[in-house]
Amino acid sequence: MLLFSPVSCSLKGAVKKCSFKADKITIRDLTNDGFKAVVTFKIKNPNWIGLTVEQLEYSILVNDKELGSGKTESRISIPGRGKTTVDVSVDVKLTEISGSLFKIFLAGKMEYQVKGKAVFSTLLGNVEYPFDLIKKIKPFKKNGVS
Repeated sequence: MLLFSPVSCSLKGAVKKCSFKADKITIRDLTNDGFKAVVTFKIKNPNWIGLTVEQLEYSILVNDKELGSGKTESRISIPGRGKTTVDVSVDVKLTEISGSLFKIFLAGKMEYQVKGKAVFSTLLGNVEYPFDLIKKIKPFKKNGVS
């Protein structure tokens, strides 16, 4: 067991060097009932060894109001010294967020947050990597002024 201890620490260190970025959020499949919110993640692996994300669990919030949560169904491979892009989605019901949308309209600004954890698969078991990503955007212009 002592033989694997340095390897285990090395693998955990490799996972911690990875970076997650919520690159953008897109609205798709807009209907009278709701829409699909799609967040594009950019995951960067600066290590020489490739890594595999076994599962990505996430919650999407807008102005502190949770739109929904989910998890990926398939593995995500990140090559050594490489990066990958992953789209994750949440189905949003307009009835659940109508008050929040009105507040966003009045405020004229929006902040979205994606938080959760990535579960990396290693030779010695899974390693969890928590993340909490926040991005501020201006959803529209008021009276032609941003």
